[in-house]
Amino acid sequence: MLRLAALLLVLLVATPALADDKADIAARLQQWAEDFNAGRADRACDLFASDLVADIQGAPPGRTHDQQCAILRRALADKSKSFTYQPVIHDITVLGDTAIVRLDWSLTTKLSMRPDPIQSTEIGMDVFRKQADGAWRIVRFLAYDAQ
Repeated sequence: MLRLAALLLVLLVATPALADDKADIAARLQQWAEDFNAGRADRACDLFASDLVADIQGAPPGRTHDQQCAILRRALADKSKSFTYQPVIHDITVLGDTAIVRLDWSLTTKLSMRPDPIQSTEIGMDVFRKQADGAWRIVRFLAYDAQ
């Protein structure tokens, strides 16, 4: 009976912490979209851990933090294009200091030479780890085109 009471106490205390972690992760993803959409590449790069490994459809496997940030900086510096990302989060599973997020990224691309925007959806799975500074950052992600 004492074990059951202790287990219930742990569950009651842990549930709000998990909800807070899920909210923190969702907020980090939304902030990333806001930073990226505003052209703030350095702030957008803060979502990625220094040990990032990413696999993106059509790109060489094992993209690192530095490679990912260089790609973001290049894309945002290209004034012939503008991008608007919006996350669509399907679920967030928190397991201690690791979390898995299944999501889609809705992307609108506008090209200076084309009047109509291009709509696309990228399907993804992000693995976050809580860092020493308390921030959740992506350590692994997979992304592929929905089509």
